[in-house]
Amino acid sequence: MNILAFGYDLSADLGYPPSWLAPKIQGWETHTASHCTVVFDGENQEFATGSLKAAIKGPWVQYVDAAGERGYLGKAELYRRSMVLVPAGEDAYIVDLFRVSGGEVH
Repeated sequence: MNILAFGYDLSADLGYPPSWLAPKIQGWETHTASHCTVVFDGENQEFATGSLKAAIKGPWVQYVDAAGERGYLGKAELYRRSMVLVPAGEDAYIVDLFRVSGGEVH
């Protein structure tokens, strides 16, 4: 999940090349640690789809919740991220929660 505002990606997630033919496709950017995520035991995630659990867009709050235990199959008992966007006039507040369980080091 990336945070986009004012035409910019504010999450600084380096993991996505401009195309799959770009030179950096085999570099650091392909490692899990270069993404805005949690790494289990210093290992890369397996390529696996996540599950969208909820997405709510209301007038006072926007909420999204996703799970991705399949990325660390057999290791992650819980791998879940929730984000809440609360608009406040011209400003906004973002709460980003990552809940994990399993493995030894996060």
